[in-house]
Amino acid sequence: MIQALLDNPDRRYIYVEMAFFWRWWNQQSDDMRNTVRQLVNEGRLEFISGGWSMHDEGATHYNSIIDQHSLGAEFLRDQFGDCARPKIGWQIDPFGHSREVASLFAQMGFDGLFFGRADYQDIAKRNITKTMEMIWKGSANLDRQSWLFTGILPHGYDAPESLCFDILCTDAPIMDDARLHDYNVPERVQTFINAAHNEQANGSDVNVFYSTPSCYLYALNQANKQWTSKTDDFFPYATHSHAFWTGYYTSRATLKGYERYSNNILQVTRQLNAFSQSNRHNTIFYLSEAMGIVQHHDAVSGTERQHVANDYVQRLSEGIDKVVYTPISDTTKMIPGRTSAAQNQYIFEAQLPALGYNTYYFEARSFPSNSTQGFEASGAYMFRPLSSHAQPVSTQRTINCTKTKILQSAFIVFNSWVTQQITLYPEAPAVEIEWTLGPIPIDDNVGKEIVIRYDTNINSASKYYTDANGREVLERIRNYRPTWNYSSDEPISGNYYPINSRIWIRDNQTQLTILTDRSEGGGSMYDGSIEIMLHRRILYTDGVSLNEALNETAYGKGLVVRGKHYLFVEPPSNSARMHRISAQSLFLYPLATYSLPDTSSYINYSMIYRQTWSALADIMPLNVHLLTFDQLSPKEYLVRLEHYFELNEDDTYSQPVTIDLQDVFKTIGTIVHVQEMILTANLPLSDLHRLEWITNNGESSHLHMPRKFDII
Repeated sequence: MIQALLDNPDRRYIYVEMAFFWRWWNQQSDDMRNTVRQLVNEGRLEFISGGWSMHDEGATHYNSIIDQHSLGAEFLRDQFGDCARPKIGWQIDPFGHSREVASLFAQMGFDGLFFGRADYQDIAKRNITKTMEMIWKGSANLDRQSWLFTGILPHGYDAPESLCFDILCTDAPIMDDARLHDYNVPERVQTFINAAHNEQANGSDVNVFYSTPSCYLYALNQANKQWTSKTDDFFPYATHSHAFWTGYYTSRATLKGYERYSNNILQVTRQLNAFSQSNRHNTIFYLSEAMGIVQHHDAVSGTERQHVANDYVQRLSEGIDKVVYTPISDTTKMIPGRTSAAQNQYIFEAQLPALGYNTYYFEARSFPSNSTQGFEASGAYMFRPLSSHAQPVSTQRTINCTKTKILQSAFIVFNSWVTQQITLYPEAPAVEIEWTLGPIPIDDNVGKEIVIRYDTNINSASKYYTDANGREVLERIRNYRPTWNYSSDEPISGNYYPINSRIWIRDNQTQLTILTDRSEGGGSMYDGSIEIMLHRRILYTDGVSLNEALNETAYGKGLVVRGKHYLFVEPPSNSARMHRISAQSLFLYPLATYSLPDTSSYINYSMIYRQTWSALADIMPLNVHLLTFDQLSPKEYLVRLEHYFELNEDDTYSQPVTIDLQDVFKTIGTIVHVQEMILTANLPLSDLHRLEWITNNGESSHLHMPRKFDII
């Protein structure tokens, strides 16, 4: 590619995923690196998107999206300077597109976004109305700074019809050796020229030259046109009436759960490194890099083959091993299956300081038992159930109830592969539902997709609400799309949406909100009901799943998955403060670490070691979340704060707040300078100048920008 650019100065090339470029870059000589820098400075080689990978949009959390784009942006800034800063989003392959991603891209300073996949009915209408390009309003909370010009590529990521040269195409290949009898370069060139002439015959002025998406976008901007706008998202994605790509919201549930756990480790180690001045930034990079790769649209999505999924898990595991010190001499050994003889759990209420730790010392003693009483009582991408009615996993169940001072719990056994534990804590606002599934039986040679359904008497009027990448929430209406007349032959899968943190239904009196511990798919198939898919074991492919069924196993058996939901039942006016605060606590839950004490008693231990600590010198408001705290250099820190309540969501917590950074972060020393940056921290916000766009209602994208240092 580099040589081709050098051979012809008119040629242009774009590069998207930094994980691949970084590997290539590390193998290059200084001369080659300088050549590449020259091409970048001349605009002949351009980096767009610039994330570590082309991330998925249906199964990713905004925290990890920001991190993986920041990782790529940091690399580009360090190696190429400001000339390499990406200004275009390029999401040509993900299977549906999130409004939150549009908002994040706008906050990263992007001028536009191009992608390749949208629902076949949506595309059909847009082709007729000539609205394949639009202004996407990414967030009502951030107003016009979240607006982003968005274009849908008319051929996906394929070449125009009759001009495709890929090995997967049926078009004639380009044969460029004039010595061979099937040499056809002149013919192929003439075919392209004829296509351009056909456009000219229709009244278009066509000028063919090498270009890039940013050059095209700039030309559109200079045309001073007005554009239609969009306020919803591009989920779910369907390619025809029986092909809704909604199964991947749940596919590989254990990988999705492990990705969340790995992110938790990453955030904790960054914070500990920053506050302890440990200078482990290079070590933490291994986990950052692994997390960036796993955000790929064929990684956390669960749509890869099994050996590739294994590689992703191995990368995360090795990244965690780099940052987590194991104080034992022997290496950790794999335990084949569940062989523990433990009969009891030890449960206690822990008090934890904000951004800190508490130490608890355990000694083995006898204790009275608690009171217990028994009571008898599709493919990786697509989801296409055989019936519109889910079948119960069992018609019988066994229930064991436990009651203590700090909890009440019911353990329900449905059969040998499905159990559920429902727990109530006295001071907690939610009901905890822990489910364990697997191995899913396939003795009948039938694949199965396991869902949990919560039924209520709430009059939800066909409406339900799901989050966008864990942040803002969008209204969904059953069997409806906001921008076209929707029809479907799949009443279940066509009403499934990504759930990255929460889903709710409500009426005027009551709201039922469910928080998830990982990305899952779900919806409301009936008024008053919420359905969430938990686990899948499929024996056939859906035609797009790389010819491999989603049949995950471990130690020769089907995979066992364990996860949690949290249920809130509140008046709608009070629900936001419950689920918003709890969702942050669930996403970055406290990490429990263990070690054997080197003292003979708790008294001796307490005299030697500090048992509690908080990095914060002052308490932050409940509606402000510390999204990022990372040390970039000995005296430079990256801090991201977010006001995570939406406008008008809560009478108290939706209001603006002010914090004093010095008071909160006093433990790191005196703050002498604060520079507000764009979201990826690779450009001062004051230096950002995005292109201005006008909607067909005459609205400008440049009005009502926020004041400096507002927390948004």
